[in-house]
Amino acid sequence: MAPPPPEQRDVVFFSAHEAGGEPARLWRTDGTGPGTVRVHDSLMPDFGTTTLIAKTTLLADRHYLAGAQAGQRAGLWVTDGSAQGTSAIHSALYAGPYDVRDMVELDARIFFSAAADQGRDLWASDGTPEGTARIDGLTASGCPVNPQALRVVAGYLMFFGDVDCNGTQTLVRLDTTRNDATALWALSGSSRGEPVVLRGLWVVSVREGSSHRLLAIDPVDGARTLLLELPALGDLAIFEYLTRVGDHLYFVATETTHGRELWVTDGTFAGTRMVENKTPGPGSTQFQSVRAAAGKLVYVAPVLSSAHRIWAVDSPQAVAREVYQPPATGFSSPALHFDHEGVLYFFMVAEDMVRRLCRVDLEQGAHGCLQQRLSPALGFGMLALNDELLFIGYTNELGQELWRSDTLLGTAEIISDICPGRCNGHL
Repeated sequence: MAPPPPEQRDVVFFSAHEAGGEPARLWRTDGTGPGTVRVHDSLMPDFGTTTLIAKTTLLADRHYLAGAQAGQRAGLWVTDGSAQGTSAIHSALYAGPYDVRDMVELDARIFFSAAADQGRDLWASDGTPEGTARIDGLTASGCPVNPQALRVVAGYLMFFGDVDCNGTQTLVRLDTTRNDATALWALSGSSRGEPVVLRGLWVVSVREGSSHRLLAIDPVDGARTLLLELPALGDLAIFEYLTRVGDHLYFVATETTHGRELWVTDGTFAGTRMVENKTPGPGSTQFQSVRAAAGKLVYVAPVLSSAHRIWAVDSPQAVAREVYQPPATGFSSPALHFDHEGVLYFFMVAEDMVRRLCRVDLEQGAHGCLQQRLSPALGFGMLALNDELLFIGYTNELGQELWRSDTLLGTAEIISDICPGRCNGHL
C-alpha cells in the first residue's frame, strides 16, 4: 500500500539534539525527510524517558506538553505543529504552572498536576491564559493536594490526593463541570499500585497490613468490591502487570499454592479467577513483557527450563497458545514493543550481538526480522505512522537517528540525519 500524500499524512512529535552538548528541541515528523522539521527554536520538551512517542495531550487539534526555554522551569506549552502556533501558557491568575505532569482531557479542558507558588496541586486549562488556573478548595486547610494517578472514570476525574493535609492518600472524585470534589476512600495501606480503569470502575492493588488486596471502586457511590486478597510474601509484589484487554483485566498474582501465575477479572469477585497454572504446582512462571495486543493478552515466558517464547491469550475463557519460539541458540528472549493491524513487533539480540527488530502475525504465526545491521533503540519509542514503522535506530557510522521501515521489515532507511556524524543518545 502506497503511503498517503503529504497533505494527508499524520505527524508525531519527538525531542532531538542537533549537536553534541546542546539541549533537545521539539521536532515533528510525518515519516519523510522533508516532513521532519524542528517545531520551535528554543522549546525544550520534557518527555521523560520517551522521546519518539511524545507525551502530548490532544485537544481541539492542538497538542499540550510540558516544556521549558533556557533558564526557565518547565511549564505548560501548546502547539499546532508550527513555530508560530507554539507558545507557553502562563496562568492569568497564578505564577506558573511549572513541572507539569499527568495530563488528561475531560470536558474540553486539560487537567494536570503542577507545582506553583504553594506546592503541587491540580490545575486545569482550556488553552488560554485566562482559562488556566489552579483548582482550589480540594483540601481541608488549603495545603497542596499533591494529586497522583489522574484518570477519567465514568465522566469524572479521579485521583489520589492529600485532602486531609496529613500525608494520607485519599481517592478523590471530581465533577469537573462544577469543580465539586468528593473524598471516596482514604488509603490506609502502606503501598498501592497504578490504577486501571475497567468497565467504569477504578481498579487498584493495595497492601494493607499482612494482605495484598485487589479492589474495584465505583466512582458514583464509592462502593468497594474486593476482587482478590492474598497474604503478603515479604516485600514481594503480589499483583503485577495489570493489563486491560477489552472488558477484562489480566494480572499476574503470586500465592503459595500455585506460585506466580496469570489471573483475569471482569471487575467482580465472582468473575476473578486464575487463567491457568502454567507452571504446575507451587512453581512460578517467569512472565515478561506482558501487554495487550490486537485484542489479546500477549506475554513472554519459558516452558519449564526451555527458552522464552511469545504466548497469546485470545479470550478470558482460553488458555495461552504459543505464538513464536525464538531460534534455539544465539538469540535473547523477545522484548515485546507494540502491535499494528494484528502483527506484534518485538526486539531480540541476535548471534552477532545486534538488536534485531522482528515481527510475528498473532493469528497466522508468520514471522521475520529486519536483516540490516541496525540496532533499534529499545525503550526510545517505536510506532506505526502513515503505513510505515518509525523507530530510533543505531549504527556505528551515524549513531542514533530516526529510521523507517515497511511493515513487513523488508528494508529500513534513515529518515533524517538530525545530528550529523556519530552523535549518540541524542534522540
